[in-house]
Amino acid sequence: MATHGYTVVGCDLSYVLLRTGLRQYGEMRVALSDMRDLPFRDGTFQGLVNFFTSFGYFETERDNQRVVEEMSRVLVRGATFLFDYLNVHHEIRRMTRKEVRETDSGRVEIERWFDSSARAFSKRITIDGRHFLERVRGYDLEEIAAMFAAAEFRIRDVFGDFDGSGYHQASPRLIVVGTKN
Repeated sequence: MATHGYTVVGCDLSYVLLRTGLRQYGEMRVALSDMRDLPFRDGTFQGLVNFFTSFGYFETERDNQRVVEEMSRVLVRGATFLFDYLNVHHEIRRMTRKEVRETDSGRVEIERWFDSSARAFSKRITIDGRHFLERVRGYDLEEIAAMFAAAEFRIRDVFGDFDGSGYHQASPRLIVVGTKN
């Protein structure tokens, strides 16, 4: 985006990921912060992108809604947003339950499951006896639309992949494009 003349600010809770982004993409501003409490004034930005399912990682619905509210708060009225998220229906159908890989870091074992009562995807990663757990709440399009409408967003388009194809339950992604009201 910076190569097209945009001033870009990368935001993440992970210092390691911010440093990786700086090494990969060169000079850009970065902010180490929790997305529920962004360190920017109201109406700072004229656009926002949220890629690669960077949403739904908090335990409570209120915390996840707070993320959407913060996205809205830092945008000017009429600003464009792009929100890229997993497609719950597609992920449930294609989920690989167990997987083992040999990597330079050693043997990696991955277990995945969907908890229908919590509507959450979980992944346990084991590397050389160390366990890591990742959990993301699986929101469907109707839920995402309601959350965004409550935060003064208007959805203009919904896509099922980065090739611009329409969204349906078998689509690999749920990509929402819209504006702040």
